[in-house]
Amino acid sequence: GVDIYGIDLLVEAVGKLVCTHPKIGLVFRLSHPSHPEYFAALADRVRELGIEENILWFTGPLESAAAIWNASDLFIRPTCTDGDAVSVGEALHLGVPVVASDAVARPARCRLFRNRDVPSLVAAIAKSLASKPKSGMDDGGNNGKRSPNHADDIIAVYRKALASAAERL
Repeated sequence: GVDIYGIDLLVEAVGKLVCTHPKIGLVFRLSHPSHPEYFAALADRVRELGIEENILWFTGPLESAAAIWNASDLFIRPTCTDGDAVSVGEALHLGVPVVASDAVARPARCRLFRNRDVPSLVAAIAKSLASKPKSGMDDGGNNGKRSPNHADDIIAVYRKALASAAERL
């Protein structure tokens, strides 16, 4: 009965933050909405809050999340339960600051908020945005530069290995 992804929290947080951050934007990626009625209710709430221009629901195929993260000031993982979220590690590796629920242990560089608590989420987002380096990039141990994305190089190696294996068959 609870939104495990925390989409509802993000909608409410954007609704509250838009007053102080009018250009705030949220790109929410979900491979396929499994509960259309729930997403319709969320869309209604977005309209009620007047933040339609601030939220992009992205449900199509995604070749590389890194492209979105590299263009982002912040990655948010508001799940109410979780495992070792690869997306959190990937965002941190790219130098994107991360705000995440305290539902489970998170990497030390994450800014945590209380699980399922909108005011705590809003405060964590606001603090992260306020402490963002002027260069627009989190240091993340990279001297103000985001880590390069080597995903295309890795994929090319796998494709070459698969092609070579297919030739031998």
